[in-house]
Amino acid sequence: MYPYDTGMLLNTGPRPWETPEGVWEIPGGVRRDENSFGAGSWEPIALFQGEEYATIVVFGWFGSKALKSVGHFASNAVKTAGRAIGTVSHGIQDVGGLVGKGLGKIPIVGGPLHTVFDAGFHLAMAPTNLAVAVVIEGRRIDKAVLDNIKQQLHEFKQVAPYAQMVISVIPGIGQGVSACLSAGLALAEGQSITDVLKAGLIGAMPGGPLVKAAVTMSVETIQHVARGDKLNLQTLGQTAGGVASSALGIPLAAKNALVIGVGIIGNVAKGNPFDKAVTDGAIKALPLSDQVKKALTEASTLSLDIAHGKKIDAAFTARINTVASMLPPTNPLADSIKTGLTATRKVVGKNEQIMLTALQSGLGDTLVSMGAQPLPPDAQKAIKSGVAVGSGVVYQGNRKVAIGKVTGKLIESGVQLSKTSPVFAEARKLAATKGATQGFDHATGLLQQKIGVFDLATVRNGMNPTQKIGFDMATSLRIGVVANPKPPTISPAAQAGHAITLGMQSYVPERKAVLMQTIQSNPSATVGATVAIKEVVATRESFIVRLLKALGIRK
Repeated sequence: MYPYDTGMLLNTGPRPWETPEGVWEIPGGVRRDENSFGAGSWEPIALFQGEEYATIVVFGWFGSKALKSVGHFASNAVKTAGRAIGTVSHGIQDVGGLVGKGLGKIPIVGGPLHTVFDAGFHLAMAPTNLAVAVVIEGRRIDKAVLDNIKQQLHEFKQVAPYAQMVISVIPGIGQGVSACLSAGLALAEGQSITDVLKAGLIGAMPGGPLVKAAVTMSVETIQHVARGDKLNLQTLGQTAGGVASSALGIPLAAKNALVIGVGIIGNVAKGNPFDKAVTDGAIKALPLSDQVKKALTEASTLSLDIAHGKKIDAAFTARINTVASMLPPTNPLADSIKTGLTATRKVVGKNEQIMLTALQSGLGDTLVSMGAQPLPPDAQKAIKSGVAVGSGVVYQGNRKVAIGKVTGKLIESGVQLSKTSPVFAEARKLAATKGATQGFDHATGLLQQKIGVFDLATVRNGMNPTQKIGFDMATSLRIGVVANPKPPTISPAAQAGHAITLGMQSYVPERKAVLMQTIQSNPSATVGATVAIKEVVATRESFIVRLLKALGIRK
């Protein structure tokens, strides 16, 4: 075993994976060198934090790798959360315990987790939701790409595959960087976008320093404005995004337009108005016709008017239409205005919010497109990836606060399920032997909703070690009862042992050992666990036989 601190490697002493040159590597980790975080260190991405990372690679029950198995366990939990219990006629976990084929046939009975969040969360997210609605209305989002992103985010990823997903999928999500806000929403429900993951993502971007500078600029600028910090053309070079933009090697006017445009999109993500003076200054410096400059500055004026309470009447709508008529048809702002006006005719009572979002996102897209013109295509795609990641960080901040506010509601939901479900009631008794009923109830309530990896990790990481045992037990139970049928003529206590044992298959050995010890304190639960282990052994043997036959080793 090697020491960990909150799920992160401590670089202390030689290790079996260390090279003769003293550089050690972990597949999928974030390499650190003298120019990044410190000489000779490497940090894997932690999903669950704390005692469960006692080893790097452990070959225990069913031979899982520790880092991967935590991700597999979390992925199983996310896949089965909110789905009906007791509907499968045969198990849908593979030989490694992963939930797979057949999942789509299990009905979804729980709503998305955000439906239980308070009004503060929905208020914070309203501008982004409107922005996404506007780009969907204008058919500027490829829903197939968005669905692909959401599907991939069901799986926990280390840096390399996460970066590959961001690089290869997100740029194709739709037109303009504002379309990437929808990808940011999807990323927010995936794994936590920590500083380590961001650094690894940037380091993994192919295309050299220019691409890395482009994604860094957009990520850092989004987060800069989300913190409430102002963007100032005179002090732009002092911000992390400004420093990165200087490495792009483009003219000053283009650089300023690029950063200010991304900043406007960041303000949309956070729900803040942009700085008109700074925006108009960036517009003025661009090599555009006077007519286009006038249209863009008028759009910033209209946006500010709405932000200050101006109602959209016939006269105001005429001003908006005039702006659109002054722009080329292919201009992102013209397209956004057209889409926004169409949306106001379909949605009652939100005209001002819709047009404010349409003007801001369209203006941001226009500035970004103008500023990015001197850059090669790979760098332009990197900007969109950075906007998605940066906005995802903002949304995760909102989501984390909201999750904390519904703790009591989720615990009560879990308690109520245990009152009506015999198998959950018996499993809760097992958790009580460890003093972990609160963690059990919290996870039970959480997993009745449709959740993301971020939600799962956020709730668990906020618990003490004792309550994590209850959380892991409830999570294993949920996976087991959703993905496997109840054996015939078995008691609720035995079914609890059976389901928990099958549900924990893909977890790390240390955590499985704790759960099995708890199960063994109850004779009936132990009977169910024994049945489950026999089922797993039979499945494994069947798989091995089929493999040997396929290889021609066995007839």
